[in-house]
Amino acid sequence: MSLEAEALTVRLGRAIVIDRASLSLEPGKVTALIGPNGAGKSTLLRAMAGLLPSRGDIRLVGRPATREGLREAVAYMPQETSARSSLTLLEVVLLGRLRSLGLNVSRQLVAEAAGSLSRLGLAPLAGRTLDAVSGGQRQLAFLAQALFRAPDVLLLDEPTAALDLRHQLLVLEIVRQTARRDGIAVAVAMHDLTLAAHFADAFLCLANGRIDAMGDARSVLVPDRLSRLYGVETEIIPSSQDLPVILPIRAL
Repeated sequence: MSLEAEALTVRLGRAIVIDRASLSLEPGKVTALIGPNGAGKSTLLRAMAGLLPSRGDIRLVGRPATREGLREAVAYMPQETSARSSLTLLEVVLLGRLRSLGLNVSRQLVAEAAGSLSRLGLAPLAGRTLDAVSGGQRQLAFLAQALFRAPDVLLLDEPTAALDLRHQLLVLEIVRQTARRDGIAVAVAMHDLTLAAHFADAFLCLANGRIDAMGDARSVLVPDRLSRLYGVETEIIPSSQDLPVILPIRAL
């Protein structure tokens, strides 16, 4: 299912945080949402998920989307997953299908939730509470919840921020596989541009609430743009897979 925005504008107080953004997230593809701090990445994801009031058009499969429709179709994972709770990790995942839960949760549903945890290496921790695991493990649990929902669109805000290198690679590979296997449209806000280049099908670059560039890694990740937007001098070299590796040299 595609998710599109046309001239999307978001105001927070008096500030225009997203300014007439037009974009399309395609089924089966992962779009990396990049840009410096304060560019509007989190706000754009929240607006596309129907969690913030906005002006402009948001469409699912080419049709105007209501907030209810977005809540049904879109799974959104925020950057901040540090909420304290006595819920177990298994219970956190089960909440991904809250509307399917009754007084008695079926064994099949529990098994599917456990499988979602297992896929991310959390099976041994299924009975632990959120209070008793690390920040990275909490982040993985909330990603398992988002995947357990089996959404049509998946919006992830810095899903690898608290993870070690192995789990960063694991998460991005699972997200890419899920997108391709299930035809899910995925957008992932990321700061690691090299990781993004190796896992994303498309790039959308934000600057000051506006879309600065769209395209593939080679066309978007160029030294002049990175210097202008991030204020860094970079060297870009090809990997063994002929994808760009971004080496930061110095702050400008």
